[in-house]
Amino acid sequence: LCPYIHLANSWVKSFQDCGFSTVACFGGLSNWKDLVKRHLSYRRFGSKNMPLAIVSTNSTFQGKYFQSLLDSMKAHSVLLIADEMHNLGSDNLRKLLPEQINYRLGLSATPDRLYDPDGNESLKDYFNDIVFHYGLKAALRDGHLTPYYYHIVPIHLTEAEKVEYYELTRKISRLSFTMAEDRKQDNPLALLLIKRARLIAKASNKLPALVEVLKQN
Repeated sequence: LCPYIHLANSWVKSFQDCGFSTVACFGGLSNWKDLVKRHLSYRRFGSKNMPLAIVSTNSTFQGKYFQSLLDSMKAHSVLLIADEMHNLGSDNLRKLLPEQINYRLGLSATPDRLYDPDGNESLKDYFNDIVFHYGLKAALRDGHLTPYYYHIVPIHLTEAEKVEYYELTRKISRLSFTMAEDRKQDNPLALLLIKRARLIAKASNKLPALVEVLKQN
């Protein structure tokens, strides 16, 4: 499972390079429905040893047809790999995670969901504890990441953004005493915290600052 098509395409290529028969389940049901049915039928009635990889986006995963495919699979013969698994902690996705599949592997550079303890707990219950951690230092050492320098470029919020930021902070301060124990992601306090975080993430002065950095380089 992948949240984005470009990641799904990367997985398809990797599985094919490893010799798997691979079905790409995204880009429209008509593109893959008959193909995946044929592959699954072959496995049931033909060779049991042919490795098969079914690569799906999270969007396809939510569909009724794909859910019916999961229901038909035998638990002992399936490994579920979830790339960017933190996305599966959302209310609509975590309810669909197949309990009948016993072998599960979640992959994420950021496994903890922001302001969503329920989603985090649900994912931990489903995938269990972290079994392998590979940090930036090791990845740089092993040549899997390009070496880089990390420079802080401070920017200021616009006047309108400042007004909105202070107003959100005032509301957050007022609610933090009464709703801090509410663990639901959709409670008013969590929604305000998310809205303030998005305001900072999308601050309009970031783009001019980026342009200046590019000019210097």
